[in-house]
Amino acid sequence: MNPPSTSQPTLYRLWFVPPSEHSYPLTFSFADPAPRQVAGEALPLTAPPAGGMMNSNEGLEVLVLPSALKDDGRWREGARDWLALRDHPDVLSAWSGEIQVSWRPGRAVIIAPAAQADAALEAVVDFAYYENELCRLERETAAAWPAVEADAPLVYNIAASDFSRDKEVGRRVQQVLERRMRHARIEPHLYLPPAHFSAHGRELGNALREAARCAERAETADGQIEVQEYIYEMTSQRMGESRHARQGFILEIIIIALLAVEVILMIIALKV
Repeated sequence: MNPPSTSQPTLYRLWFVPPSEHSYPLTFSFADPAPRQVAGEALPLTAPPAGGMMNSNEGLEVLVLPSALKDDGRWREGARDWLALRDHPDVLSAWSGEIQVSWRPGRAVIIAPAAQADAALEAVVDFAYYENELCRLERETAAAWPAVEADAPLVYNIAASDFSRDKEVGRRVQQVLERRMRHARIEPHLYLPPAHFSAHGRELGNALREAARCAERAETADGQIEVQEYIYEMTSQRMGESRHARQGFILEIIIIALLAVEVILMIIALKV
């Protein structure tokens, strides 16, 4: 991380991007669930921000205010209006000492002493990154249920026509396995912030995770992925057994046909 130190209001515009040679003024690096960066720029402000926002799945905007402005009506009301979102009314709050954070997907407001602003920003970015990964996992798992329910009968009944779906089912098996691997890699980060964070950073990260119910949501996602895994494990086993049985049946028919031809040829030879 290389954030600029400032004691004035600052808006951080950050994007979730893959590692690249492109240089950003501000960069946070993550290893899980795959190498990624949260990178962008810092914009000093003289008035509360306004206007639209980036997609919360693509990035994060963080408004950092010095503690001296926490009772300033203009900044307080401006920050509240900027943070508000009609279709996402719930705003989470967390504290650590003199640090105050209000957050919702895609945006956050930090009020902190200048000496603690960088640690607070790092804690918020770390939390927001992994919460976003959890949200993506939750969306994908929920979206997979109709296909899982359609494939569930394959666990106990395989018809000849079902083999035409082999590649499609295989693709869904791969998707479930990918979700399982991603869950395994982000799960530790959903329970605790990095150990190298400052005491305030760790306390703030823990408070944000608790407010967003990250632990409970991670456990729920784990259970749902486990059910989908089990269904596709049984489906793959059943389809494999049926495929082998079908191949064995075809082989037996071929052998019987060859034996029948051999008998016919022997009868013809005896009559000649």
